Amino acid sequence: MSKSKIIFGLGNPGTEYESTYHNAGRLFLDFLAKKIAPENQWETAKKEGFEFLRADGMILIKSLGFMNESGQTARLALKRFDSGPENLVVVHDDSDIGLGSYKLSDDRGSAGHKGTQSIIDYLKTQSFLRIRIGVRPSNQKSQAGDFVLKTISKPNMLALKKVFSEILACHFESNDKGD
Repeated sequence: MSKSKIIFGLGNPGTEYESTYHNAGRLFLDFLAKKIAPENQWETAKKEGFEFLRADGMILIKSLGFMNESGQTARLALKRFDSGPENLVVVHDDSDIGLGSYKLSDDRGSAGHKGTQSIIDYLKTQSFLRIRIGVRPSNQKSQAGDFVLKTISKPNMLALKKVFSEILACHFESNDKGD
């Protein structure tokens, strides 16, 4: 039997960040949890600094710390669940990708994403899968720092949820349960 996939949704804790573009990873985990395990409850691993939910051969992880410090949380989560980077899937916002799109990356550098760079630094590898969710609205020409911490508008939230549904259908609903 293979190990559970560790799905780590990057973002910042707290209500002030809850619905911001930078929290696309955490928002995706909430969406995923509602779809695949609506009856399951999030548990807290206070000592390790994260919340987790077990569902359908996966362990969903949300850090209790800030995005730029995600590496230590990722390392502690992998240790707690006796897993390695080969089972890690990091889900995060990407301001270089247009809203309504996403990309998969494996064994790549951070491209300037500080949360991802923190994970690479702590794990001492970039060999893990990433789901990069586009958050740049088509009318947004400014630097990422000027908009990623802003609240997502209703139309843009609908666009994100559409992408979440696509990711779910393409990468999570067809899990091979025979592993």
